Amino acid sequence: MTQENQSHQNTTNELENNEEVETQASVSVTLPLAAGLADSPKIDILTGKARVTASHTSGYSPMVIRIMETTFIDDVVKSWTIDPGTSLYAEVTIPKDTYYLRLMSHDGGAGGKGTLGPA
Repeated sequence: MTQENQSHQNTTNELENNEEVETQASVSVTLPLAAGLADSPKIDILTGKARVTASHTSGYSPMVIRIMETTFIDDVVKSWTIDPGTSLYAEVTIPKDTYYLRLMSHDGGAGGKGTLGPA
């Protein structure tokens, strides 16, 4: 193998390794009490399965957890509502795409945190 071919092969391997790491990462978001809405950074979920964890840590109102899809317009893929002091753990099948996690409280009366990643 020539030095040029070896260099190309190394670059290709590095790109493949970076893609694997990216698809294994997760994103997190915190919803401060009285904020009403918080979005996580976007993540590519290329496995077709997502894992969501969320905890309602403060406040008195229900907290809404949504997986949002970003292909054309921000669209709700899956949604849950949890009560104060409770948690959510879910694994769902979703198309391979780019997503983010949205935490909401309709009146600002909920605070919590959530994580989205591949299952």
